[in-house]
Amino acid sequence: MFNPPIPEIKEFMNEWDTKKGLFYNIHIFLITFAVLRCLIWSNLIPFFITKYFLLVPNLIFLILWILRRGYLYLFFSKKLNVVFALDLENKTENTLKVYKETIQELNRKILENNLNDLIEIREKPKDIKFRNRNAAEAKVQMGLPGSVLLIWGGIIDRSQKYKLFFSYEFGYPGKKEEYFKAIFFKKVDKVLAKKLWSYNINSIEGLSQDFLEVIYYIFALAMATINSKKSIVLLENFIKEWKKLKDPIKKRNLGPALVEIKGILANIYLNYAGFYLGEENYNKTFDYAKKALDINYDDKINYDALLLLAIYYEEKKGDTPEAKKCVERARNIHPARNEQHRFDDAYFAINDYDFRLFLETYEELAKWTHNTNYNQIRNSLFKKYKKTKNLGFFFAEIYIAFIFQGDKFYGKKKFKEFIKKAEKSKSDIDYSLLISKARGILSKI
Repeated sequence: MFNPPIPEIKEFMNEWDTKKGLFYNIHIFLITFAVLRCLIWSNLIPFFITKYFLLVPNLIFLILWILRRGYLYLFFSKKLNVVFALDLENKTENTLKVYKETIQELNRKILENNLNDLIEIREKPKDIKFRNRNAAEAKVQMGLPGSVLLIWGGIIDRSQKYKLFFSYEFGYPGKKEEYFKAIFFKKVDKVLAKKLWSYNINSIEGLSQDFLEVIYYIFALAMATINSKKSIVLLENFIKEWKKLKDPIKKRNLGPALVEIKGILANIYLNYAGFYLGEENYNKTFDYAKKALDINYDDKINYDALLLLAIYYEEKKGDTPEAKKCVERARNIHPARNEQHRFDDAYFAINDYDFRLFLETYEELAKWTHNTNYNQIRNSLFKKYKKTKNLGFFFAEIYIAFIFQGDKFYGKKKFKEFIKKAEKSKSDIDYSLLISKARGILSKI
């Protein structure tokens, strides 16, 4: 359910693209060499033919391996190239001055946030002009490695306004490129809404603050597809700068961007909280889940964040009452989506040795549950069993595999194992209800 939002280069590599490919090739070379030597020694083939059989295929593989890796690493550059391609022909000296100061101000902001190693602002070659989006899309990459954000359009002298358009080339090969581009254009078009952004020809101080902020927003959105942790810096700064604005009109102009940024930021926080949960780094899980909850973007994100916080309190702190409070808050804010917290209810029932309530909850869930990460729940239950030796957690893990996932082979084998363990248990816990349920299930197989 939770994964880092940015794909890693290894996702686009097969085994032969890695160092293992070279390792395999060396072995193939040595085996081929040994076979050919035997054939030559047996006078079955002449010596001069061996160089074609031995050297040429290996040289071809090595060249292709280098080209393939070079292609992947070129496109997986972590740098965002921001190319300004505004039509500046026949513009006044004051207008050109404001344009240059705009570039300088954006560079200053990048340095201020220590993002100069990831974002590089460039200006287009003089001979390139774009009259429409199709023309811009055809030229957006411009031979640059990595991802490219193309800012094009023009400056209207008489009204002192910028008219900007944005094109983006997501710098990874494969299907994810189209996925991220679609998200980018949808959000950019929503925020810009074909607005004109004003400036003052006297100095950069007169440049509309909402114009600068919307540029930062576009940077942040592009950065979120390259390095989500670094994009957090830009996204958080946008919210801080918006709060500082005193002009209500400028605040209103940036309203759509603020909403989008809160949504992106909350999702990034939530993704990292879930990722670190998988790594069993509970402190970072707590930090990111708390940040996602503090943004208060929508009920869905708050619901997921609260359930992650419940896991933190239960697994890291051993604070079951606080974990139950988080689950109850999740139930109250999103009662329509009650699958996950119902699994948590069953978890707490097992923890309290209330096996009847646990079974009733699972039997209810089995009738209608869907879209649930059963493997994640099973993993959590089995870890809890290993930690506490409470066989109820072991039974729950088997039950999910058998009933929810339909793994009859695993279920049959493990239910038998559970019965043996429960019958031999020397603890004071009464497992008779679970033993009876396990036998009932096995009798129907």
